[in-house]
Amino acid sequence: TASALGVSASGQVGVTGTARGGTGGAGYTGAAGGKGASVTLSNAVSGSTSGALFLDQNAYGGHGGSSDTGSAGAAGNASSSLSVNITNGASTLNVGVIATGGNGGDTTSGTAKVGGNGTTSLSASGVGNLTTTSTATGGQGGTGGNSSSNAASGATGGSASAGNSGATTGSHTANVTSNAYGGGGGYGFGAGQSGGAGGNGTATAAGTSNAGQVAVSSTVYGGAGGYGYSGATGGKGGNATLTDAVSGATTGTLYLTQSANGGTGGHSETNAAGAGGNANSSSSQVNSVANNLIGTVGAYGGSGGTAASGTGGAGGSAVASQTLSSSRAGTPVTSNVTAQGGAGGSGANGGAAQATSTITAAQQSHASANAQGGSGGVSGSALATASATITQAGGTASATATAG
Repeated sequence: TASALGVSASGQVGVTGTARGGTGGAGYTGAAGGKGASVTLSNAVSGSTSGALFLDQNAYGGHGGSSDTGSAGAAGNASSSLSVNITNGASTLNVGVIATGGNGGDTTSGTAKVGGNGTTSLSASGVGNLTTTSTATGGQGGTGGNSSSNAASGATGGSASAGNSGATTGSHTANVTSNAYGGGGGYGFGAGQSGGAGGNGTATAAGTSNAGQVAVSSTVYGGAGGYGYSGATGGKGGNATLTDAVSGATTGTLYLTQSANGGTGGHSETNAAGAGGNANSSSSQVNSVANNLIGTVGAYGGSGGTAASGTGGAGGSAVASQTLSSSRAGTPVTSNVTAQGGAGGSGANGGAAQATSTITAAQQSHASANAQGGSGGVSGSALATASATITQAGGTASATATAG
């Protein structure tokens, strides 16, 4: 555990609290590996100043211990949660939380273990300019085996979940970001075995200001599939899914951005490589307060794994959609949607892509949709649809759709 406090009347204050779990012990001649320690930090940092205040809280799970022929040790999970409420002072508030799961234990010919989970939760409010970042990362799956005679599969990467909510007052700005990274799959060795699948992730973010610019972003990356050696197949890339993952409120400019990225499939030396992870990102927003509304949604399928002398992995699919609506007179509304299918590995087929962008606004609207199928032995299909509608006379509307 850890805790830290910093105080100044008016100077800049930076406070950091970090805790790391210990690594489990190794098991030999059939003994199991020890479990990595899990770490939980909750409201472990605080500070006070009328100047700039920086708060960072970081938790790292311990790694699982290895085992030669038995069961490897489980990874430690990591959780970092922080709630900050500054009602006076702190002209600038910058807060960050990190949680990274430990790596799963490796094995020579026994059972590798899944990567630990990373979970973050951040809630921050202030009276000045505000920047908050919440980052969660799953641990790496354990490696299985080390040769064709010592064969075992790699384990799945850990999952990641990031949440973030930030609020400020007056015309001050708010920048609120959540990032989640699924853990990579472990390497696998030997015929009949495989690399571990990449871990999945999820993220949410919300930001508010009375009248200042607000930018809210959520991004998810599926973990990469583990490599397959000595006849093992490659692991599948982790999927990435975001549904209404961002929200915000202000009478000023509001930026809403979310991006889902499928993990890369694992390479294989002589067998089938792993497929790329699929990506799905969708958002539906009704906002009649902001004087300028810009929404950006992206989905990017993971690339398929390559193969030295086997079969490449197919590219992951990508589906992105956004619906934006505002009834506020004079507010320009912009929707940008991109879907990119993953490339096929070593001649495998590319992933399909579909992008849909829809706007309803009082007087000004522009919708764009761009879909690109992944390259490969056969390129992935692409479909793009854009629609812009105005509800009051004298306005302008435009829509652009591109598919390739």
